[in-house]
Amino acid sequence: MAPLLGVWPAVYIYQNYRQQAWRKLLQPVVLLILPFLLVDGAWTARNWVVSQQFIPLQTAYAGTPFPEDYLAARRFVAALGEDPVEWNSTSLMSWLIRPAPAPQAAPQPWQLTQQGTYDSLRWVRQRLQLARPSAGLLTATQNNGDSQAAAALRRFHDAVVQEKPWLYYVVAPLRLTYYLVLTGGGNSIFAWPFGELALWQKAIRLLFTCTHWLLMGAALCSYCWWPRPRSAGWLLVRLPPIFVILLFVVVLRYVEARYFIVVYPLALLTGTVWLTQLAGRIAPQLFRKSGKRNPLIP
Repeated sequence: MAPLLGVWPAVYIYQNYRQQAWRKLLQPVVLLILPFLLVDGAWTARNWVVSQQFIPLQTAYAGTPFPEDYLAARRFVAALGEDPVEWNSTSLMSWLIRPAPAPQAAPQPWQLTQQGTYDSLRWVRQRLQLARPSAGLLTATQNNGDSQAAAALRRFHDAVVQEKPWLYYVVAPLRLTYYLVLTGGGNSIFAWPFGELALWQKAIRLLFTCTHWLLMGAALCSYCWWPRPRSAGWLLVRLPPIFVILLFVVVLRYVEARYFIVVYPLALLTGTVWLTQLAGRIAPQLFRKSGKRNPLIP
């Protein structure tokens, strides 16, 4: 289970350092939490400068004047395990926000609750559509969103937690992890369905998506195999799944946070480190067999 990947480093630290003094135990613990503390500390300072609010552990939406009904809609669909982005034409968020969503985006029976019935969701959708102008910038009133729709969406969210705890606490994180791992950051550059993009936009998005798969895949594979499991580098490589999955999916439940929070470049960096280490081990064997010079050795 991908959301539980962060348990492995904790077990490893306990088994290998329980017989040692607390000062030696402090080193791997600091290595584990320091990147998060530095990043979230910088982001908390940014939120204070921008909005004059103390907002730790939040995405780039924190302190940004997005309409309250829009943010409530994102939180509601994330509770169901839906990717809270409107560029996915088959998502529930697209059905709520976009004027002409795909037919398959309509609410499914398993997404309904006693509070969030199909009729009540249709009512909220109409309110959300009325609160958006067809063109141009949002006015001050429209920027605040529809308070009644936002209140209804908050009730729908609470109903999911109370009526479907298995869905909220177990299934939803797994679904969000699926969207997180299999969707690359290129979607944040062109926030529209893939079929509506120009050819050059599709090429750029595919480039970002393939990079995401390669480097995140390298980090995830390090849980199964690592050349030197007792080296300090193994924990660094395993940090992206810990932060990206446990933090973004389980804590924030904002898969789209991978586009904004500055922790995401850590996945690229550590994935690159892992690939470099892997190449350094494989290349000597390959070139020894072929008799050619190893280009990795100066």
